[in-house]
Amino acid sequence: ILKLLEAVVSTQSTGITRLLEGSLTSDWVPMQNRPDILSVVAYYHPSRALHFLKENYDTYFAMYGDAQFIFSNLISAVVSQLKTDEDVAEAEEFFRSVDLGTAERAYHVAMDEVQNQRGWRRCCEEDVRKYLSST
Repeated sequence: ILKLLEAVVSTQSTGITRLLEGSLTSDWVPMQNRPDILSVVAYYHPSRALHFLKENYDTYFAMYGDAQFIFSNLISAVVSQLKTDEDVAEAEEFFRSVDLGTAERAYHVAMDEVQNQRGWRRCCEEDVRKYLSST
């Protein structure tokens, strides 16, 4: 089922929205697997996943806020995929304003990793691109 999920999500399909919404309200996905849908969306569409999480944060927190590993993994999966400075800033602002519960540490670890990656890209990405294109 994970391969099917990845196939749907890897496209720009409008089915992604239905899939995300359904993962919160439908019985077709077991409760413990519902965060997997948002995690896979985050891999392919980080901004979209962040916006969906923000819009539905209270629902996710009510379902998983006390479940250390599920909620931590969910927050980490979304934050760790952020690619743009705008998304990172938006995430920082949002997560400062909410209770992260059991995901507090996971959020900070994921944000540190994203900041390190963004710093490396600002520093070195263009040089690596030039080097690879010259060979």
